[in-house]
Amino acid sequence: MATGAPNPPVDKAVLTATGAINAAGPCVYYGYIVTVVLGAGAVLVRDGASGDIVDVILASAAVGNRYMLPHGVRCPVGLNATFGSTGTVTFFYTQG
Repeated sequence: MATGAPNPPVDKAVLTATGAINAAGPCVYYGYIVTVVLGAGAVLVRDGASGDIVDVILASAAVGNRYMLPHGVRCPVGLNATFGSTGTVTFFYTQG
């Protein structure tokens, strides 16, 4: 596990396009890993479909690019990702 990775068990979701990362409702966001190179647009991770941005994955991020927060970010509405281009990202979170 990467340095600074969360200690509790986490859920994961794989997305290739804009959409919900978790079921609607509160959760804690822990990070991501890029599994298919991103295109020319960034990925925005938000609290809800159009809420606050809690993370940004830069455009053209390579496979293996990852970031794990040592302490999660609480998202009361739920997690959504807005893809500015192509690619695949696995997101890590806990529900509740």
